[in-house]
Amino acid sequence: MACIAGAAPPTIDSVSPAGAQRGSTVEVTAAGKIEPWPASAWCSNPAVSLAPVMERPGVFTATVAGDAAPGPCWVRVFNAEGCSDPVPFVVGEAPDLAEAEPNGSLDQAMPVDATAVPLTINGKLDPGGDVDSFAFDLGEGAVLTAAVDAYALGSPIDPLLHIRDARGTRLAFNHDATLVGLDPVLTFTAPSAGRYTLRLFGFTYPPTSSHRIGGSSKCAYRLRLSASPPDRPELSGEREEQTLPFAVVGAIDALGDADAYSFEASAGTTLSLRVRAGEIGSPLDPSLRIADAGGKAVASADDIDPKRDPDVALEWKVPADGRYTATVADTTGKFGDGYFYRFEVGPVAPGFIAKCEGHKVTVAAGGEAELSVQVERQGGHDAPLQVTASGLPEGVAVEPVAVDGEGRAAVTVRAAAGVAGWSGPISLRAGEVLVSVPLKDDSTDEGDLLLNAIDSVWLTVVP
Repeated sequence: MACIAGAAPPTIDSVSPAGAQRGSTVEVTAAGKIEPWPASAWCSNPAVSLAPVMERPGVFTATVAGDAAPGPCWVRVFNAEGCSDPVPFVVGEAPDLAEAEPNGSLDQAMPVDATAVPLTINGKLDPGGDVDSFAFDLGEGAVLTAAVDAYALGSPIDPLLHIRDARGTRLAFNHDATLVGLDPVLTFTAPSAGRYTLRLFGFTYPPTSSHRIGGSSKCAYRLRLSASPPDRPELSGEREEQTLPFAVVGAIDALGDADAYSFEASAGTTLSLRVRAGEIGSPLDPSLRIADAGGKAVASADDIDPKRDPDVALEWKVPADGRYTATVADTTGKFGDGYFYRFEVGPVAPGFIAKCEGHKVTVAAGGEAELSVQVERQGGHDAPLQVTASGLPEGVAVEPVAVDGEGRAAVTVRAAAGVAGWSGPISLRAGEVLVSVPLKDDSTDEGDLLLNAIDSVWLTVVP
């Protein structure tokens, strides 16, 4: 991989636009410090290439192949001294539009052709106090769904959506679409033909004492628009008796509703019971109760994390042979058509998760550097494991390292004397499993992002 010499590794906070449609070519601006210019850029999606625009520091031409896999990926900017932290970029399937300023007030709203949806508007809430407005001419009964990706992109903003009519009256509002994450989704049905304005703004995240409308150069967003309500999973139907393992999709759609599923289980079996709601776009706050054949409660579970994840995950050791009933409900008693969930039950399978503590490493010619890998075994997994590396340049070696009894492996990267300079991603594996590098700060973030980890480590070799 070619490198361009520089005095220090680049630093970037975000790229804007934060995504592009498959088969398109767009200019992408990296916000941060990239000196000297030009620098190189890399994307974890191999069908996305980025070339520096020589006369415009910080700007790259992004070319997205027509067969590029859709979804979020990572972008880094790098030079011979090292690389930036990775920032997210989304490969989309719908056409893209660029937000056009000024569009802060109702009379300045950017017009959007409602017949052209689905489409995605790429924008930025910048500077502080910025409000972005978009005007649509809708027929009576027309549906418009707007979904924001901002917090999920790592932007330091807690966004909101409003719909207002031609007189400025607020008709619809959404703040947080689910209990996981901060991004809104709003579905609106026009009560009559006319012009309606969608307004997007947000509060600074993490929150401050001022409670003012936020915004900065880091607050990129993608506003996804469609002419139909959000997709809902197909319900499994009424079937209370199940056979292990099983997975069902249900909904808490009436006052006092609670869905019960019974199953036979053997003593000593450890079961994994998982209720997914916020993870799949539902506002449900699920609870789970397990009772024996006599109706006595033998286990229960609520939030995975009371602050960040209200879904349910429980490992339960069956105390005796018999029939048990698992009941799913909403903790707060709420209900509705959109309060769906996926309930999965089955024996805990042996396995493991492997993580690396750092996402980049630098090694000088003739020197070495260490990466720390931690393996968390699950379900009684006890097979021997070795950590190996691939994608290394010529003259750089990593010897296989056994995972010790505490789940740790110290991986040493060694560069031969006289090795050439190099900068690029390498992969670590524990057995056949890719080692991931967590990037989300679980101590502060309110739920998952589009991407929470990267499955490569960036290696810089300094000659």
